[in-house]
Amino acid sequence: FLVYTHTSIVRVFFITAASFGALSLWGYTTNRDLTGMGSFLIMGLFGIIIASLVNLWLGSSVLQFIVSVVGVLVFAGLTAYDTQRLKNEYMFGSLDGETAERSAIMGALSLYLNFINMFTLLLNLVSAANASSAEILWGFISRYLPGATPQTHPMLDRLVGYAINY
Repeated sequence: FLVYTHTSIVRVFFITAASFGALSLWGYTTNRDLTGMGSFLIMGLFGIIIASLVNLWLGSSVLQFIVSVVGVLVFAGLTAYDTQRLKNEYMFGSLDGETAERSAIMGALSLYLNFINMFTLLLNLVSAANASSAEILWGFISRYLPGATPQTHPMLDRLVGYAINY
C-alpha cells in the first residue's frame, strides 16, 4: 500500500464497500437464478489467474489493465452469486448443525475474498488511471517548459501529484 495515496485507498475502499453492499443486496433479493452464471464466473476466475501468471513474465500494463477490469466484473458477479447461494443454502437446505456451521464459514470466507479481490483490482485501476493522468500532464508541461521532467522539477511533480489526487 506504499504505492498508493491515502486518498485513493479510502476512496476505493468506500467504492468497493458500496458496490459490495449493492451487489449482495441484489443477489439476495433477485428472483433470477444465478447458478448458471456461477460456472462462467468460476471459469473467468481461472482465466484471470492464468492471465496474471502470464503477465508476470510479460510485464504488460495493457494486460494488467484488462485483468483488472475483467477481475472487477468477475468478482462483482461472484459477490451476487455467493450471496444468493448462501441464502438458498440457509432457506432451503436441510443441513445439520456442523455442516451448516462449516457452510456458513466457507460462505463468509468466499464473500470476504470477493471483497478483498475487488478492492485490490479497483485500486490497480485507480493507480493506472492516475499514472496515465500524470503522463498526460507531464506531456503538456514539457510542451511549454522544454526539458521539464519529474526529476528536474520535483516541486512541479508534487503539484502534478496533488492535481491528480483531487
